[in-house]
Amino acid sequence: MLSSNRGTVEDFFLAGRNLAWWSIGTSLFVSNVGIGHLVALAGTAATSGIAVVAVEWSAPFLLCVLGWIFSPIYVKAGVVTMPEYLRKRFGSRRIQFLLAILYLFLYIFNRVSVEISTGAMVMGVIFDWDVYQATIFFLTFISIYTISGGFATVIYIDALHAGVVVLGSVLLMGFG
Repeated sequence: MLSSNRGTVEDFFLAGRNLAWWSIGTSLFVSNVGIGHLVALAGTAATSGIAVVAVEWSAPFLLCVLGWIFSPIYVKAGVVTMPEYLRKRFGSRRIQFLLAILYLFLYIFNRVSVEISTGAMVMGVIFDWDVYQATIFFLTFISIYTISGGFATVIYIDALHAGVVVLGSVLLMGFG
């Protein structure tokens, strides 16, 4: 956070375009697999058994197939996001705007809120905090390091988080 350059918009939001591949990869991994994912999978596995494993083991293969099919199309079209691709494909800014708003609302109400509440519940169990106290702590802590450090700080915190998630999962598997 202290060493990252935040002088321009590109430095703040894109970390000056000079991040290492491993930090970007771990950030993508942790953006998909968070505390809510782990708690939900553990609960689903406890209630329905080994069927959850079949779904989770098939996901990487399907993602690779989708990546091999759709990544060349995106690269050839020169786009980065799905709303941008749909604007180029169908020629309407309206579809791009609607899909971007839809993704934003779904992410906020489906992903972020679940991650914060699940993390607050876990912290409440570990530190004997009230759920509201843990939520306020999370939001304050995340806001401070995100606003003060920019995208580079978020990427490096995600790399640390990835190590904690993998280590915790291995320990949980060992104890289980």
